[in-house]
Amino acid sequence: MTAPEYVSLDTYIADRKAQDETLNTEFHSIRDEFTSVHKELNWVREEFRSVRHEIVELRHEVRQTAAEQQRSAAKLRNQLLSNPTLPIEPIAIFDETRGVVQPDASQFPRHAKEFYTFQNPTDRQRRKLEYLITFYDLVLPETMDASSSDENSSGDSKEFDDDVNDNIFKNRDHLAVHMLEGILGLSEDNFLMFMERAQTRAAAQVAAPLLGKKRAKATLPSGAPAATRPFAMGLPAGLAAATAIEASPRPQPIPPLRSAKLRPAPDMISLKTQVAWTAAAPMPG
Repeated sequence: MTAPEYVSLDTYIADRKAQDETLNTEFHSIRDEFTSVHKELNWVREEFRSVRHEIVELRHEVRQTAAEQQRSAAKLRNQLLSNPTLPIEPIAIFDETRGVVQPDASQFPRHAKEFYTFQNPTDRQRRKLEYLITFYDLVLPETMDASSSDENSSGDSKEFDDDVNDNIFKNRDHLAVHMLEGILGLSEDNFLMFMERAQTRAAAQVAAPLLGKKRAKATLPSGAPAATRPFAMGLPAGLAAATAIEASPRPQPIPPLRSAKLRPAPDMISLKTQVAWTAAAPMPG
């Protein structure tokens, strides 16, 4: 049995120190790896946040674009309206948090006939008008007298419309209707032209039965002279006479006389023909 080998204390300390240094190096390496992984995870997290932000922005742009397309389509349909009793297409707005927002149907005018009554509204119509002003975020002056118009024209009018000269409007309601008319895409001239055409047609329909009655009274029996027929009445004298002549019965042409045997003149008959006729003629009794 061999005796165990012993090492000196210095050797033992040196070996432990070497082992400690090796372990420390490994731990430092592992720590660096964890630090690197942590940094990479942080970078990935930041990338995900950036991508999420871009997705949110893209979604926001898509919703906003869809809202603009919907607004443009509705506005185009309203621009083509001419019948004041047809419904108005509502114009939606885009809110940052709620997205596309449609106006309240109970507070929105049903047609142009109701919309233009907001220029001189009743209490109920004024509530609708105020709702539309708030919904579309219109900025209007509190009063529309001459002094406020001069003050607004000096610089404050830029808040609601640089192109609107409020001196041409009777009051605040007329100005609000004018601004809403531009937002909704309505044209008052279209409705006025439609009403004028409707009145013209109505007047023509009323006049048509009266003209028919007058023509019925002027109608005569079929055997009446041509000069007194309805189409010849009221014509100039020469034209009426010509019409009567054209309508009178025309004489029938006389048919030509036909003879069984026509003989030419004697001077044109040859001697041979005369002899043949003489021989063929019957002898007297």
